[in-house]
Amino acid sequence: MLRTLSRTSSKPKKFSVSVPTLYIVASGDEIAHTRPSPRIPLELIELVLSFLSWGICTRSTLSLAFTSGFALASRTFREIVFKNFFRSIFLQDACWDRTLKLLSISQARALDTCPMYIVKDCMELRRLTGLEHLRLNFEKEGLQTQHPICQRLFPNLASSKLSSLIIDMIPRIDRTLLSLISRSFPCLKVLKLSVTERLTVERDCFCRCCFEDVLECCVHSPIPDSYGDVSLLAQSYAAALQHLFQLIELQLGVFLSEERMVYQHMVHPDEQDTNCIATSPSTCAICEMFRHETRIQEEIASRIVFENLPNLRQIRWSTFFDRPCPENGLQDEMSFRIGWATFERKDESLVRL
Repeated sequence: MLRTLSRTSSKPKKFSVSVPTLYIVASGDEIAHTRPSPRIPLELIELVLSFLSWGICTRSTLSLAFTSGFALASRTFREIVFKNFFRSIFLQDACWDRTLKLLSISQARALDTCPMYIVKDCMELRRLTGLEHLRLNFEKEGLQTQHPICQRLFPNLASSKLSSLIIDMIPRIDRTLLSLISRSFPCLKVLKLSVTERLTVERDCFCRCCFEDVLECCVHSPIPDSYGDVSLLAQSYAAALQHLFQLIELQLGVFLSEERMVYQHMVHPDEQDTNCIATSPSTCAICEMFRHETRIQEEIASRIVFENLPNLRQIRWSTFFDRPCPENGLQDEMSFRIGWATFERKDESLVRL
């Protein structure tokens, strides 16, 4: 609580944050000394701790002080604390070996990291038997290293409880990758893969020459080099994912417009662009002629995937001709903006959102 300053004091009193106190009382019976006191179920204590931890999770210092104090009460309480504290793991450096020593008594539910931090000791990932949500950032991987990394990681992360898989900035989405995901994680309900995010990350230079180098390092537009047309692409993707019977939400971050469109846009004259900045086709009046054709291809691909995945309810594709993606930090007029073409299945009909 804050107090008003007294008339005799010239300095404000420091504001102190008190750590939450949890009192657990099993019995107030007068004859409790004559019989064993009933024990509160550990499941109830765990629910209370989970609720308190969630409520104060936005203040890390306070949360850490509370959980550390609770852990000192007993070994049982300490196990409950670790189970909640390590429910979600976010690794930003190669500290995986030290973290594993603590995971032996935890029940991690979510893991967010880069493959380079965990691939060395990937066999230890089998300890995460309760993993439900997995997010990987492939920004540091290339076209040659993508599949070897996935082949090493996925078999060791193959938890029967994994329901959500998100892979950001992956260099390529093809049938080999989708088949490996389908075999490794058969219980997926949400699958989100994105190549096009590689084009929107902040870079030191935004000139067209440097941007062309970025385009060459990933397969952002699989048509026509990887797949002859949109129907072949959709059929290949759907066939690779057909064993994911529980999948309800799918995001495939590739462009269904032809690859040549991006490169043609790079050479379109722009008198106002004196610095040769790599802008997006979505802001180009000349590229507007591709809008109608691209939207038709996005609808065709969505219908094919929906037909082959009967339980799927939503699918998203990267596009230049729709609402810009809100997750992208670069949204000014000179940025390379990307949107999402989102389709939902409603009463056996296809609806574009």
